[in-house]
Amino acid sequence: MIIPNIYNDSNLTLELIIASSDKKPHNLVIWLYDTEIFNKDIQNGTWKYTFNIKTGEILDKYRIRFFSDLTRDATDERILNGLKVFSFKLIDSTLINKKFFQFNNPKLQNTIIVEPRRNIDFSQLNLKAGDSISLPFRITNYGANKLELGKQDVFFKFKWFGFILKSLEHVQSHKLALNGDLAPGESVEVFLTMKVPAEAKKYFMDMNLFDKNDKELFDKYYKRQFLVDLREK
Repeated sequence: MIIPNIYNDSNLTLELIIASSDKKPHNLVIWLYDTEIFNKDIQNGTWKYTFNIKTGEILDKYRIRFFSDLTRDATDERILNGLKVFSFKLIDSTLINKKFFQFNNPKLQNTIIVEPRRNIDFSQLNLKAGDSISLPFRITNYGANKLELGKQDVFFKFKWFGFILKSLEHVQSHKLALNGDLAPGESVEVFLTMKVPAEAKKYFMDMNLFDKNDKELFDKYYKRQFLVDLREK
């Protein structure tokens, strides 16, 4: 969820309606960027929460991310049980900058999104600590300008962060062989071998493109993290 440009020290009131049909509690964590703003175990039933947050800095967008655990159905291993979000909305705010709603925002002209192919669900991969797996990843130019990726060294990095302390625990880097330009709206797909951490536990994993100076090549507002629960060998 991305909410509009907000000035410093804005107050936001958010409403969440969520449900679970599973008798086992599922942990739901919500982040405003890298700050945890909600953490509860959701049990069987429908629940409504209202909570307030105060912004601490001026950004063009605020990105809110959801993470939760899943369990396999006791009668059918192919089915995953978890949570369903019925509604998550901004119900009150102060100092929202209405100018954000202009669609020609020049700060969105250079945007690259890196993501796994859409049919990949990390919760279904049954990854174990120390595993290696080859997967397809898509690099898409969502900006308005041509990207000359073939004229520079580009590195694709997996970063693994601890679930509790959110500290960086594991990094893997691949140098990409990209040829030519990436026009607006175009994508390129690469197959990479992902080596997961050696310790079995929950992680947040993200993937980034970097140049040779270790500088990110795409808009940080579109970076996505995935919750991965590594099992014992």
